[in-house]
Amino acid sequence: AVAVRTHLDGTNSPDKAVRHTVYAAFDKARSRWLPRGLELQGVANLFLPLWADADEASKHAEEAASHAGVVLGAYCGKVISDEESAKKAAEQAFDGLFKEAKRHKMDVDLHIDESNDPECCALLPMCLSLSRARAAGFTGHVVVGHATSLALQRKERRDEVLRRLP
Repeated sequence: AVAVRTHLDGTNSPDKAVRHTVYAAFDKARSRWLPRGLELQGVANLFLPLWADADEASKHAEEAASHAGVVLGAYCGKVISDEESAKKAAEQAFDGLFKEAKRHKMDVDLHIDESNDPECCALLPMCLSLSRARAAGFTGHVVVGHATSLALQRKERRDEVLRRLP
């Protein structure tokens, strides 16, 4: 089978009717294409800082997990890894995301470091968090998409990111 992955915009809406509409459309499209050999995968994104809110994260993941073919995701925004408070906050959010992914046995898809700012580096806190998650038994796949700022970073930081990838 061939897989196509899409964002399920609206799965993080506070409006239950919007979430229902998005998931219903995805479920219908998935069931239509799967018999033809095309596996439609949906990413239930949540803005990264919201994964640090255990209640919000749990509700979001619970609903996403009830739909076949859905993975958990995060729009990571701009994380300046040299700012200790930003790095810690990002690590806590990634911890929440990987905790829910492990609990529901789901894969993860991240929009990370999608910036032309060489100081933007959510990859480092993600690596630290993912290492802890792996040690705690998380075995899911993790896609880190975009990562455009990595090419603009100092060689030392790029090397550190590569060293820390679990």
